[in-house]
Amino acid sequence: MSNGRRRLLLLLAATGAVIAVAAIAADAPNWLPILKLQIKDANGCDIVDIVNSRDLKVGESIGTEGRARCADGREYDFTRPSRQQKFTFRLCQPAVC
Repeated sequence: MSNGRRRLLLLLAATGAVIAVAAIAADAPNWLPILKLQIKDANGCDIVDIVNSRDLKVGESIGTEGRARCADGREYDFTRPSRQQKFTFRLCQPAVC
C-alpha cells in the first residue's frame, strides 16, 4: 500500500471517529455534566448510566427529573426545578412489603 493511500485511510478513520464522538455528545443532555459534578460532590457517585430522565414544565421554568446509576450499583433519583437551581438527590432503596 502506498504512503498516499495509507494517509488517506488514516484520515478517513480519524474523521469517522470525530463524527462518532460528536454524535454521542449531541445526544447527551446539556445538563449531564452539571449533574455528574453535583452528584459526585454530594454523594461520591460516578455515574455510569442515566436510567431515565424527563424535562417538566414547572410554572414558567423547565425542570428535570430522572434516575442515575452509579458505578458501585447505587441509584439516585434526581430533580431540579429549574435550570438555575442545583439538583437534589434521593437514594433509591428497595422497598420491602
